[in-house]
Amino acid sequence: APPSPVPPAAGGDGADDAAPEQVAAFAARLAPLLQQAARKLGVSPRILLAQAAIETGWGRSIVGNNLFGIKAGASWPGAQVTAATHEYQDGQRVATEASFRSYPSLAASVQDFVSLVAGNPRYRAALGKGDDAAGYARALVAGGWATDLDYVDKLQAVAGSDRAAAPFAPPPGTPVPLLPPAPGAPVQLLPPGFATVPL
Repeated sequence: APPSPVPPAAGGDGADDAAPEQVAAFAARLAPLLQQAARKLGVSPRILLAQAAIETGWGRSIVGNNLFGIKAGASWPGAQVTAATHEYQDGQRVATEASFRSYPSLAASVQDFVSLVAGNPRYRAALGKGDDAAGYARALVAGGWATDLDYVDKLQAVAGSDRAAAPFAPPPGTPVPLLPPAPGAPVQLLPPGFATVPL
């Protein structure tokens, strides 16, 4: 069975009580890594940032560079670290200890996360969800990703927050790119009302 991640022991889901400076630093540090991961998984980087925020309390509890709380199961050949955490059993939060995968860097954590989600049939339904945080979370939970009964709501709330959107928003004054035309539709090369001068 694939490993199941769990949030850190830091208390609650940790995604609501972080200082704005902590959130900004964590998001800025992860944004490039999560944009690459999001392209590979077909989901918004905001959703992946929200997931890492929930699992680490916006970076306040990153055990072994493990951003997604992935446990080290019997099949994990790499380094591991034992840490206090919690699980939900019969709807109740229970303190426990678990072995987690340990990584040499945050980039390695993101790469392993992408490999796990993209390569495991249990999580296949989570791929390609775009901006659908609830659909992504439901697919992960159905595959056994989380024991928290409120995981879907928590992920959706954090992914929909300004905190998760800010690192991926274009700078002020940046023109918003137009969506590509539907296949077979004519391509408009000039904006509407653009004046042309006959030659």
